[in-house]
Amino acid sequence: MILGIDLGSTVFKTEVFDRDLRRLGRGAAPVVYAPSAGHAVEMPVEAAEEALRTAIRGALESAGCRPESLAAVAIASQAQTFAVRGPDGRAKGPFISWRDTRCEHDNPATALSDFSAHTSFASATSGLTVSKLAFLQGESSGTSIGSDDRILWLPTWFVEQFVGRAVVDDNLAAMSGLYSMRVGGWWPEALALCGIAPRQLPALVPLGTSAGLVCAAGERYGLRAGTPVVLGGNDQTAAAYSAGLHESDSVLIGLGTAQVVYATYPQMPAPTPGLLRGPYPGGRFYRLGADDWGSGTVSWACRTISGLADVKDFDRAVSVAPEDCHGVRFVADGPAGSGHWTGLDNPEATPDDQARAVIVTLVERMASMVAKLDAPGPVLLCGGGAESAPWRECLSRRLGVRLAKMPDVSPSRGAARMVRDGLAARGCV
Repeated sequence: MILGIDLGSTVFKTEVFDRDLRRLGRGAAPVVYAPSAGHAVEMPVEAAEEALRTAIRGALESAGCRPESLAAVAIASQAQTFAVRGPDGRAKGPFISWRDTRCEHDNPATALSDFSAHTSFASATSGLTVSKLAFLQGESSGTSIGSDDRILWLPTWFVEQFVGRAVVDDNLAAMSGLYSMRVGGWWPEALALCGIAPRQLPALVPLGTSAGLVCAAGERYGLRAGTPVVLGGNDQTAAAYSAGLHESDSVLIGLGTAQVVYATYPQMPAPTPGLLRGPYPGGRFYRLGADDWGSGTVSWACRTISGLADVKDFDRAVSVAPEDCHGVRFVADGPAGSGHWTGLDNPEATPDDQARAVIVTLVERMASMVAKLDAPGPVLLCGGGAESAPWRECLSRRLGVRLAKMPDVSPSRGAARMVRDGLAARGCV
């Protein structure tokens, strides 16, 4: 059996799979955030550790299996979120989330030249690790990073506790802004900007390979010493691998809290504004488009539009509204996937028009990302929004393609599949 771990931004999810990737059990624990303080978004380290212990225990108990039954543990994770660990092995502060915007208006990483040639991102955004580290080093009242401190991303923190050493895969590293895909290692100019040395960062291994074996210290997470720990990269890559994009040259659209579109390629794609790129298992590469407006926007609209109690009401409203929405338009410009409507002064405008206008805007934003992706393969669909028939129909018409809804696409399943495929390649399955 294989334990797949998905270190998400809202919930830590764990699933136990057999060698045929049939789910045998699952566990989950909510992610705890510190009280909001300005632009800071932080996760207490001890709370994160307890959440993962709870999720692992829940998966093993619901599967009815013991830790010694696990052939491997596989980890996929949100990217960017990191903590500074002191030489005593303790965190010097909480995890700083990728959602943190403390350097939004003062981002030193924009000074790095040729940024898109080195990293997964086309430009140095405020959410990147390199941006936050450089900002913290330059802020006298911020977190002080000493020469003996280590920088550990969320999955790396747990990997170190599991196997006794800090290791990160190249897929996640390339998303940090500290790793150069051109160099094939840590980017000297980015490290110099942050005032850190390579020894303060984790060891690097290829995506989908083992970070090591669980040591005695890892047993406090309910794991057995000697179990291999495999790195599954960022959650979107693991989800794409779960859907088997590398086998069908398909495009995967995820209608989750955020909208995501993902495709794989035999060669590294050129950097493109608005898209990410990086390594994918099996020597392939990916392009990824992501948009903050998605099913989270639908949830917000259900709370905002008069007369809508839930998503079922929202879907009904979308279905009965005319295609022109009586001139009502939704503008995606608010925080956390929200926005506002125009055209509500039309006497014919109704709440149904507001609902359909949301879907029209979401579909147009997705169509724009798909066009940039330049991947003509069949289109697969996953995520909570994929359950909405009017959303699917509107998107299918706009893209001019049939959409194949994919069940059971998840980062934890994708990470487990990397383990399964690796064992098969070695003749162990």
